[in-house]
Parts: sequence; C-alpha cells; structure tokens
Amino acid sequence: MLVAGVCLGLVCQPNVASAAAFSFEGSFTTDDNIQLFNFSISSPGTVTIQSWGFAGGMNAAGNNIPAGGFATDLSLLDSAGNLITFDSGGVAPAGCSPRNIDSATNFCLDGYISTALASGQYIVALTEDNYLPFGPSLADGFLQQGQGNFTGPAVGVQRNGL
Repeated sequence: MLVAGVCLGLVCQPNVASAAAFSFEGSFTTDDNIQLFNFSISSPGTVTIQSWGFAGGMNAAGNNIPAGGFATDLSLLDSAGNLITFDSGGVAPAGCSPRNIDSATNFCLDGYISTALASGQYIVALTEDNYLPFGPSLADGFLQQGQGNFTGPAVGVQRNGL
C-alpha cells in the first residue's frame, strides 16, 4: 500500500474575507493510480496545493503525515481538463522550500503548487513521481499509464515495499 497526504489550500487575496483549506489522506495500490480532486473558487486568488506523502508533515486538518510514502506529482488543470501547471518536487537544498526534506533520503519530492487563479472550477491530479500528464489535456492520459509497477527500479529508491 502506498500512502500520501495532500492538502488543497485556497488562500485568497487580501480583499476576500475568507479562505478554505481541505485535507485528504489515502493510499494508492499501484504506481499508475490517479486521484482527482475538483474544487472551485468564487473570486480570483492564490491557490496552494501541497502533498506530504514522501517527507511527511502536518496537513491542514492538523494530522501528522509520516514520512516514507511515495514521491508525488501534482498537476493543476482547468475545468475542461487543460493543463495549467504541474510540479514533481524540489531539489535539495535550494529548491526544497516550502517542501519538507525527507531525513532518510535527503530529498524533497512532495509536489507543491502555489499560483494565482481566476474564479472558476479546477481539477488537481495527484500521481506518483514520473507519472505526469502526457499531453496538454487530461484526456491525453499520463506517462506510464498501464504500468502499475514503474517506480523503484526506475528511480533507484525503494519505499514502502516498492
């Protein structure tokens, strides 16, 4: 079982009275699983999306997510499924912040996106490292699709039995 924690933090501009944070926890059974999260924002603002499955951390619900899960990729898409941006972790030490550094590997491979968005509906795709969108839209699929055991040997890191 592969475990990750992800938080969708919607941090709005100062003239907006409220912000919302959502946390989700779960597991993947194969390397090519995809978890989609739909959300909407009613006025323009900055949206922050972060995972803690690899290096661990505390999610927006106050739950401690232990390190030792899988490295995550995050893809942000508009409501039509068109790719806006993606992230697949930082490079230690300069590119890690605000990601946590995993003490076992010294890597910071949790996905992190913080970007300004217009009001509207959006989709976040949570996948394992190296399972990025294949094309400019969700309908194009993802690299490694159908290859349920592509991590471990490919990246030289064995985590949680992979």
